[in-house]
Parts: sequence; C-alpha cells; structure tokens
Amino acid sequence: MDKNRMNLFKEFQNRWNRQNVENMTLEEYSRAGEKDTFTYWVEEHKKEASFGKMGGGGSQKFGVYSERKDPDSYKYEKKYENEQKAFEEIKECIIKIIDLAKNRELDKIDGIPIHSSYKWKIAFLYQDINNPCVIPIYKKEVLAKICKEEYGVKSDNMTIGQMQEKIMSKKSDENIFDFAVRLWKKYGEESKKNNVCVEDKKYIQNAERDAKNIILYGPPGTGKTYCVINKALEILGVEIPENREKAKKIFDEYMRNGQIEFITFHQSYGYEEFVEGIKPQIVGSNISYQIKSGIFKKISYRALFDNINIDSKINKSIAQFERFYNDFFENVQMGNIKSLESKKSKISMYINSKNNNLYGIYGDGSKSHVKISEEILQKLFFYYKDRDKFYGMKHFHKEMSEVLGKSFGSSVYWTILDYYFSNYHQKNEEIEQNEVLNTDEIRALVLNFLSSANRDFKEEFEIKPYILIIDEINRGNISKIFGELITLIEPSKRIGAKEELRVTLPYSSEEFGVPKNLFIIGTMNTTDRSIAFMDMALRRRFEFEEMMPNPDLLEGKEIQGVKLQKILKAINERIECLYDREHTIGHAFLMDIDSIEGLKKVFQTKIIPLLQEYFYDDYAKINAVLNNNGMIKKTEETKIFQKIDELDLDINTEKPIYSILKASDDEWKKAEIYKSIETKKNDK
Repeated sequence: MDKNRMNLFKEFQNRWNRQNVENMTLEEYSRAGEKDTFTYWVEEHKKEASFGKMGGGGSQKFGVYSERKDPDSYKYEKKYENEQKAFEEIKECIIKIIDLAKNRELDKIDGIPIHSSYKWKIAFLYQDINNPCVIPIYKKEVLAKICKEEYGVKSDNMTIGQMQEKIMSKKSDENIFDFAVRLWKKYGEESKKNNVCVEDKKYIQNAERDAKNIILYGPPGTGKTYCVINKALEILGVEIPENREKAKKIFDEYMRNGQIEFITFHQSYGYEEFVEGIKPQIVGSNISYQIKSGIFKKISYRALFDNINIDSKINKSIAQFERFYNDFFENVQMGNIKSLESKKSKISMYINSKNNNLYGIYGDGSKSHVKISEEILQKLFFYYKDRDKFYGMKHFHKEMSEVLGKSFGSSVYWTILDYYFSNYHQKNEEIEQNEVLNTDEIRALVLNFLSSANRDFKEEFEIKPYILIIDEINRGNISKIFGELITLIEPSKRIGAKEELRVTLPYSSEEFGVPKNLFIIGTMNTTDRSIAFMDMALRRRFEFEEMMPNPDLLEGKEIQGVKLQKILKAINERIECLYDREHTIGHAFLMDIDSIEGLKKVFQTKIIPLLQEYFYDDYAKINAVLNNNGMIKKTEETKIFQKIDELDLDINTEKPIYSILKASDDEWKKAEIYKSIETKKNDK
C-alpha cells in the first residue's frame, strides 16, 4: 500500500485518537482560521484527494462552527439549545462513529444524526486501514451507481452503510486508495455536477420548484406573514419545525446573517432608499455627499457574490487589490502615510475632503497635483503583478505611460506600486475560499464578475439562495421605487440567464444585474388596494398566491358553546354579500383564542374596528354583519331636534342612532352574544 498515504492516515489517527477526541474542547473542534482543529483535519488534512471529498454544505455540515469575521462567536444548527450543547452532542456522535467504524458496525452509523458525508468520512478515517470496511466515497448517489453499474446490485432500498458493505465485499487485493480512485473516476467524475448529498440538495429542489417573484395577497388575518416565514425557510432548504417559535428563531438567524432582508413599502419610499441615492455626510464643519446603496442593491450584491468562484486566481487578485487600496487610502486619510519616495522626488499624499478623492503632489518644485484613479491603479496592479517585472523596468516613465495611455502621473503611480511591493507583496496573503471579505472587496469582485465575458461561476449546489421580503408591496409607488430595474427581476433577464440584462445605475455609474439566486416575496392586503388596480408592470413579473380566510382551521375550537368556525363563516358570508370577498375577516384573529375574555378583546380591538373601516361607519351594515347580536345598540328615535319645524333644515329626525356596547359592559362576558352572530336570537 502507498507508504505516503498510509503515513498521512496514521498521522490523523495519532493526532485525533479516541482519548483526544473525548478531551476535545469546542475551540479544538472547530475555529475559523485555525488549521489544528478536528474539522480542518477531517476535511483538509494535507488535501489528500484519495481520502475522499465531502462536497458542499460549507462549515454548516460540522453542526457548530465560527466564521473569520468573528472566530470567537459560534453558530450552530437550530435543533440545539446553544453552542456548547451542540458541540457536546456532536462530539458524542463522533465517538460513537469511531467505535462503530472500528467494530465494522456500519449499519448503525446510518442512524447517527449528523451530516451524511461528514460522518462517513470520519468512519473512513477511524477504520482499521489494514482491513478496511469503508471506501472513501461518501455520496449516496455515486455509491448507488457503483452498486448498480459495476456490480449489478439494486440499491434502491439500501442505506449508505449497506452499500459500503456491498462494494467493499467486491474489493480484491487492490489497496483501498487505488480502489476508490478507480471507481470515483469511473462513476464520480462524470456525475460531478449531480453529486450532491440529499442534505445539500434541499435548497436546489426548492429553488427550482418555487417562483423567483411571488406575492401573497388576501384580507387581513389570513396568515400572510406566517406563510412568508415558512416559504422563506422552504427556499433555504430548511426543515420547518412544528414549533412556531423555533421556526421564527431560524428565520431571524438568517436575517442576522444577511441571507434574508425585510422591508415595508410606503407612500414616501423611493428609488434612493431601495436601490441607491446620494446622502449628505457631515464631518465637523464640512459637508460632503456620498452615494449610498439601498437594501435591494446590497442583497443583490451579496447574492451575486455567492455565485463567484472566489478560489480562482483573478478573483483572488481583485480582492487582494481592493484590500490593499482600502488600507492605503485609510492610512493616507489617518495621516499614517504623508509622503512616499519616488525615483526622483518625494510624492506627498492627501485626501481632498470635498470630493473624497486621493491625490499625489510632486515635490520637485512643480507642485503638480495628480488625482489617483483606483481604476488606473488596479490596471497597473494587474499588469505588474510580478515583482520582478515591476522592478525590471528600464524606462518606467515610458513603459507605464504606454500602459496608462498618457505620461502625466506615472511617477505617482510608480510610487504607490513600490509601496505595495515593499509592504504587502512579501506577505503573500491569499484570500481563502471561506474567508469573509469586506463590503468594498465584495463590490469589486461583483463589478468584475458582471463585466467579465468569461465568468467563473461556482457549482450550482454551492450557491445559496437570498430572499428579499417586501411587506405591503402594494402601498408603494412601484415605478418610483424600482425604476429601470423592474425588468431585471424577470427570471429570464437575470444574471446567467440566456436573455440576461444589465443596466448602468444613475448615481454610481456601476453595472448592475439581478442574480438568479435572489428570491423576492411580497405581501399585500387586498383591503388597501385590489390586485385589479395594481401596477401592470408589477403584475406581469410576479406570481400571485391568494390567501383567503379558512374557517376549517378553526374546526373543533369551541369556547363555552361558541363555535369559532361557524361565527367566522357567518361573518364573512355577510361581508361578501354587503361588500366583497376581499374585505372578509381572516381566521388568524381567532386562532389563539381560548376564553371568553379573549373573544371580547378580539372583537373590541380587531374585528369591530375593521368593520368600521370597511363600511365607513355605516353601523346598520356593521350590525347586520354581527346579526344584530347586541354589540351595536340602536336608538329608534331621537329628541335632540325638539324645534325642528322652526328650522329651515332638511334633517331626517327618524334616523336611528347607533352606539357600540361599552367595553366594561358585562354583556361582553356572556357566550350568548357571540353565539347569536351565527343564529337568530329567537333560534333555539
């Protein structure tokens, strides 16, 4: 057997023997940026390909993990109470896998509740390598294909453990590593794009099934917000817990991570808040104006960034340049860098407070000011990426002028590049695949990605979905808010689609497009505005899902003989007759009611105020909807105009006056007042 691979195998087992795993702390298990952790050794140790790859899932597959932007703060799967509890349960699972792998009890590994590929790689690493029972191929789809096509075994109802045992029983004298590599090349490579475990497929399946732009519409209280949370979690591929609090907690976590954004439209909301606009910035006595990105542009950039293969050389270089430039700019702004030495003179550096631009001043007596362009500097950065090439220039004025297309300013740019090679290049800092980049670095990568003819996309299954939720979408002026971007949200016009469209934004002059992995979910109350009166541009680009009151959800709910299902049905039938179906009452108002006091409160604070709004205080109709149950009191005649005959006024003195039953009245506490909504008072 290959000696080098055997040594790597033993090296792992020595470093992470069973006792070390038992004594392992959370920080030793997983910590962003640290290589001597259990998870790093399992996934990346010496990058030995023949040990098998775990595929997608990111750090989430480890159950508890931290990120580079805050290594001390841990995230964990929502089924656990806290990070320490998550770690202890995962460690217990790992110890079980170690024992089961050593005892060759593969059938029991299938039931251990951690990420599939992760647990099978652990099993591979802890088996007896001289008498192996686990092949380093961990994806169920590939194992099933090997069983069927290589050995003629039907695997439809087989677990991964059973398939592992079947495949290993067919192994001859060939060593485990060569055996795995041969089968992977034959069955794994050709199905690489589809080689995603079931856990990692959840989001893709939902993303393909669900529309990109959806509006949930209906009367108040029909559960639109409730449904939005569930729909968002479905798109994200999350199993929705039955417990509502847990579902909301998961939803909130994705919001904190920036994968979900929530916004409410209103009459004053505009393009400047939604896409981008110019905002004043006051520093001391100085005022300047800066372009600020809105919520739609921000989440679009984040979603676009998730499409980019950051591991490619060009993308690493772009991020490296942006990191250097921002650091250099900040050092000049803070006064840490005041001047640099060029080959012939000193170049002073400063930031113009009025336009926030970077300038260089020649110190040769000419006092010439040169505005330093980030775009030109980046062009030179890529052209002279090699240190030897930069310092090997014989006539830098001539050569750099040819690159720049002009001669003026070459000394200034040479000085900045010299500073880069002297202070940054030697560090040889690499942007790693999982490293968290800052906003400017993401922006630079996204803009390059949009303008590039040959884009380097990630694998489809590695791209995460992003969700923008727009509450009360019909209350905003859609043309004013979306502007020219309304066309770009169409699925066929998104980045990567055949009919992809991009626009140049009016304030920043940046290229912009909407990514395929951005989902837009809107909600609207039909009491505010009917769909028939909505902006046609919006109607064409969204799919609409009607959410009407569902009295059946109240079936069996009864309070002192008051059947909630029947009274909601009766109220809504009358509203439809007197007004329309879009102004009915939603079932959500009664879902959590479990007492007469609860009924009293919901009628006083929710249902009657809604009826007042619907019928413009026409209490005769409100009373009719409530079936004259006594909540609305009527006075048949009035004596307030005793001398009406002496007045020259056209007043109907016989018009009845209505009043709502006082909130303190004991009638609210009687079941009969609610029962009579459903039936006539003289019914038995």
